[in-house]
Amino acid sequence: MRDWTRTRALACVAFASSLSGCNLALGIVPLSDEGTGGASSSSSSSGAGGSPCTSDCPPDVAWSVGFGSVGADTATRVALAPDGGVLVVGSLGGDIDFGTGVASGGMFVLRLDAAGATVWSRGVPNCAPVGVAIDPSGRAIVAGNCTDAIKLGNVDEPTSGAFVAALDDTGKVVFGRVITTTTGVVEATDLAVDAAGAIAFVGGFHGSVDFHGTTGVTVSSGTGSDVFVMKIDATGADVWKAQAFGAGMATINAATAVTFAGPTQELVVAGRKQGPLDVGGEPLTGPTGSFLMRLDGSGGVVRAQTFPSAVATRIAPDAAGGVAITGVAIDSVILGTAELALNEQFLSRFDASDTSLFVLGMGVTKDTVARFDANGDLVVAGGFSGDLDLGGAHLTSEGGSDALLMKVSGADGAPIWSVRHGGPLDDGAVDLALDATRAVYVGSFSGTVTVGDRTLVAVGDRDIWITSLAL
Repeated sequence: MRDWTRTRALACVAFASSLSGCNLALGIVPLSDEGTGGASSSSSSSGAGGSPCTSDCPPDVAWSVGFGSVGADTATRVALAPDGGVLVVGSLGGDIDFGTGVASGGMFVLRLDAAGATVWSRGVPNCAPVGVAIDPSGRAIVAGNCTDAIKLGNVDEPTSGAFVAALDDTGKVVFGRVITTTTGVVEATDLAVDAAGAIAFVGGFHGSVDFHGTTGVTVSSGTGSDVFVMKIDATGADVWKAQAFGAGMATINAATAVTFAGPTQELVVAGRKQGPLDVGGEPLTGPTGSFLMRLDGSGGVVRAQTFPSAVATRIAPDAAGGVAITGVAIDSVILGTAELALNEQFLSRFDASDTSLFVLGMGVTKDTVARFDANGDLVVAGGFSGDLDLGGAHLTSEGGSDALLMKVSGADGAPIWSVRHGGPLDDGAVDLALDATRAVYVGSFSGTVTVGDRTLVAVGDRDIWITSLAL
């Protein structure tokens, strides 16, 4: 079933301290032993007789913090700043004081320093988070969907819709752009920033939508929903007219993820496709599933393809212009050599020509996200429940669900290490960001969870969870 090609003979058991040997491990034990203290891990590099792990062992926990209200709160996206800062967005179920003032229900934006201390925070009422990124000047680029009037800095829009905004290093809004509709629905799903500071903003829409901006374009979908792709420069002005892709039919099509890739910074967009999708030239047809599309600097389609019975949800670029996508099977399907069950998460890597290199079935049903590290391997974050067999390595959740982190080879997807973090209730990671020295994942936890030397206690039903690992 699983396209894992390496087996594991031994596992490192992660405790809440860091000793010599296998990073977090107190010792080397058989795979069936799970460890305590809310974390366990496995690695292909552990030697028999207690020999030290190499760099292929799971990383140490640097710090872990939690924030919560009396309701259900979660962090949903994270980005890392060159100065060591951590930018997080998420949803609030009540009022939270992050240490710099109270943010109320809706969306939050939080900046932490390199040690996990709060620098600034702000709330965005009536809105839900879409994404966060850091531009080349260090500004936070954030996006959200709003169910009521959008009020954020220079943005004072009386109707609902989506927004993207740039915030300075104090959290002040530099500029904002909105997409609105009075006769339909618009939902943004992701954003990305290129090396020059240009911002791509994608999603889906139904009805007549106003993209505002310098082109002032209004676009209407067919009887279903269509894909939109918008690109603005570092000042918020249009780079090119907002693009819409659809087929004028009662089908549901939408972009779900976007990134810039390669030396030419091509825009790579992934999404879900229910019916034919007109991307210029020959329409993309075939069964319900996903599409993968590249756009050039002018917004023209370079190439596009589809794959059936699976929906891409996240995307990450490699250094050479290729991408990795994660997503979910919406039916039992074989993609490449991977046999996926209904609702199973998958990881697929494509080269710069969008040729598939490998597909892995992850064996979990909770959302996953993958990022490339400095060596071109992939670190994956997500969640799992019960028992998980990772090519010979075995993890068991402590409670209802735990956070899962694992590293696989960028060449063929072979597993390198895996680790779980969690407590007796439901916990999980939903996003991950990497740089040369650290990996930071975000999500939520319930009850109590011990990570590294910190024990976090939830205030409400679910609390925000942010953990930094030293690479």
